[in-house]
Amino acid sequence: MTDPGKTIGIVGAGAVGHTLATVLTVLPWCDRLLVASGSRASARALVTDVEDMAQVLGSPLRVEAVKPSAMIMCDAIVICPRAPFTNTSTTEIRMAGLVANAPVIAALGRQLAS
Repeated sequence: MTDPGKTIGIVGAGAVGHTLATVLTVLPWCDRLLVASGSRASARALVTDVEDMAQVLGSPLRVEAVKPSAMIMCDAIVICPRAPFTNTSTTEIRMAGLVANAPVIAALGRQLAS
């Protein structure tokens, strides 16, 4: 059974966001999922995928594409952006992503805190 009234937000519709949305469609952790991404089209595409999956699985999950500012009321928000960058590292290859994504995450934090 779904935990009534729980809403989870996902910022980022890439591989991590898609995987999380899949898990939330299968497992009853929330009844509402809000999705935001760098482009409205990618958020909308993830919403469509989740809606299709929910239909097939009989999941009661409601999902919609929103702006990050609409997530202020979420019970939890998972931030998994993919800022553009070129990784030239041969060691500690994840650090380039951390450096590129940090400003995006900080800006989202400020937006949601205000």
